[in-house]
Amino acid sequence: YKGWTSTVIQRTSVGAYFGGFELASRTLPKRPDGTLRVGSALLAGGAAGTCFWLTCYPVDVIKNRLMSQPDVTPRKYDGVIDCARKIYRVDGIRGFFRGFVVCALRTLPANGATWVMYTFTMKYVLPP
Repeated sequence: YKGWTSTVIQRTSVGAYFGGFELASRTLPKRPDGTLRVGSALLAGGAAGTCFWLTCYPVDVIKNRLMSQPDVTPRKYDGVIDCARKIYRVDGIRGFFRGFVVCALRTLPANGATWVMYTFTMKYVLPP
């Protein structure tokens, strides 16, 4: 169960995901029936993904390091706190954000498409 604790910590950021979508969707243009337009859903989804990753990326870095370390003794990292200390010691605060730009660039299309399909499903597939 390598990385289980950091995964649980990271998943608490899901509130930022839904909160980011809700906040963005309240400010973006809607159709006359009150549902989001495709472009608005895309942007709100991108905002949701950005909010999620901004709140949990450092923990995701820790989780990935813990889960990808070789299964040998002695382990490189003894747990979440040990891993965080070693990342900070070697790379400083920047070590917790290595790869963030790529993650941020993919968040708009990936999460935007998710929310476009969600809003489409809610409007056209599910009965009112």
